[in-house]
Amino acid sequence: MRLRIMERIRKRYNRIPPGMGYHSAAYHRHFEGWSEYKEQNSSGKVRIRRVYTGAWYRQDLSDRRRIFYKLLFSALFVFAAVLFIFYAAQYVGSNQSWYVAMTQAGGIVGLVWMGIGLFNYLTVKKNMTIAEYRSSSGTLRIGSMIAAISFTAAMLMTLLFVLLQHTEVMVGREVMCAAGYLICGVAVFTVNRIERKIRYIETPSGNEVPREAVIVD
Repeated sequence: MRLRIMERIRKRYNRIPPGMGYHSAAYHRHFEGWSEYKEQNSSGKVRIRRVYTGAWYRQDLSDRRRIFYKLLFSALFVFAAVLFIFYAAQYVGSNQSWYVAMTQAGGIVGLVWMGIGLFNYLTVKKNMTIAEYRSSSGTLRIGSMIAAISFTAAMLMTLLFVLLQHTEVMVGREVMCAAGYLICGVAVFTVNRIERKIRYIETPSGNEVPREAVIVD
């Protein structure tokens, strides 16, 4: 197994022209689909030029529909974040239990992850590179799923707290918090479901590079 891994590394390294060096996996992930080659300017200095030669990713949507989804996703994200903060800040017994706090922490992670993806989703161009597609649609889908699972778990753990401590809690407020977490989960899951159903079209970039260029994969 180790020899096969070393062989793969050696082959990838040998494909890179002298002077370009070996790059990390993160580098290859970020520049996947780009072609690199050396270019010498008038002063004799050599620099690395990159040209995108991979496929462009584009949503199979009209401009109006694309704007609508951006606004909808933004509204659902803000709604879920505000509602979550409101119910997580309530002074009730469940919010002070460790198992509910764990699910709330997961919800925060999901919202942050989702927020990063949403920011990229809102700012990315119509035609996206592979990395832009992953950082926008991919990150948005992963973050929204983490948030949806965490909010659902928060609801279940809150109800469990009520069942275990039913004689010492304000049942009405606890159930209200559980319902709030459920609504948050539905909001972010809606984003996830809609984005998963959006079709993306792949089209060749059409850019040309010298024959000695190396494709980053």
